[in-house]
Amino acid sequence: MAILFCDGFDQYGVLTDAYAFWSATTGSLPAEISDDTPYGRGKSVKFNNVVGLNNGLRIPLGQNLTTLGCAFHIKISEYPLGTASRGIIEFYLNSSGAQCSLALNNNGQIRFVRSEGNTTSVNSTLFVSPNALPLNEWVHVEFKVYIANSGGYGELRVNGNVEATISNIDTQDETNGGCDLLRVGNVYTSASFAPGTILIDNFVCWDASGTQNNDFLGEVEVATLFPNADVDITDWTPSSGSDGYAMIDEDAPDGDDTYIYSDVEDAVAQFELSSLPSGNMRILAVQPMALARKDDSGERGIQIGIVSDEEVAEADPFMLGFGYAVTKKVFEIDPATDLSWEKSAVNALQIRAKVI
Repeated sequence: MAILFCDGFDQYGVLTDAYAFWSATTGSLPAEISDDTPYGRGKSVKFNNVVGLNNGLRIPLGQNLTTLGCAFHIKISEYPLGTASRGIIEFYLNSSGAQCSLALNNNGQIRFVRSEGNTTSVNSTLFVSPNALPLNEWVHVEFKVYIANSGGYGELRVNGNVEATISNIDTQDETNGGCDLLRVGNVYTSASFAPGTILIDNFVCWDASGTQNNDFLGEVEVATLFPNADVDITDWTPSSGSDGYAMIDEDAPDGDDTYIYSDVEDAVAQFELSSLPSGNMRILAVQPMALARKDDSGERGIQIGIVSDEEVAEADPFMLGFGYAVTKKVFEIDPATDLSWEKSAVNALQIRAKVI
């Protein structure tokens, strides 16, 4: 694969809803879900201008990678003050620490540093972008890094233009190599200077594997499609009424208020989805997601999948606990054609979930 995951933040009502996909560390996180977005639809995550140490949102990658990239929209409402530094992305080795980071300085410039983003030593600062990001304007940022003691590199692009690049340098701060976790929007110091306010949307992470989507992606929107009709809910029971899709079509999870339920092994629930926004577009991938839990003893799992022109593609089974958890899978190829996705195929796509 090349695209590891994506998130448009559209399916969250409040920040804690995102913790089934991401997670927060070091106490409460001064952030919120916002309706301010680049395209005037969906939602974003807003990291507020609150003094104090926090590690932002974090997400495990499920593997150790040396080459990876991140694409996202960012809007700065307030620059950091004084010596404060707002983390944008920290490339982290979970067992050790930060290998390297992107951070925003008090001039609105992006700093690429070895170790954490508050590092200011000359030897650790790898580059500073020559141009400041504007205030109160959405821009698209993409960054690619190769993590290595020697021969490492980083390249920053803003709105598709190369802003800064560096090569043949040390981008690995820890003894062990690679990155297996990302931190986004963190604050590095509890000092009195405010870290500024940023909003992030349409976050996509990719690696260098595979034959497509394994290098700079260009500007991307993550569009979230919700179930809007039942195809088959045999052996599944809606929590209310007879329409299964109506129990799971909220743009924010509501826990046990509405849901569909089954204890029948191999029972499949299948749904039609809403359509993509109007206009011409390229489709890089689709990522079905489900928020699920079990309520009985013994092993119980769920297997999500997609149906394209009657061709089924499924993720690996995901075993469940008593708390709600997210399972997801990226499909970069249309299983009906073995080619890249077309908009018409995505608009006809169905999503399914099977009891394991």
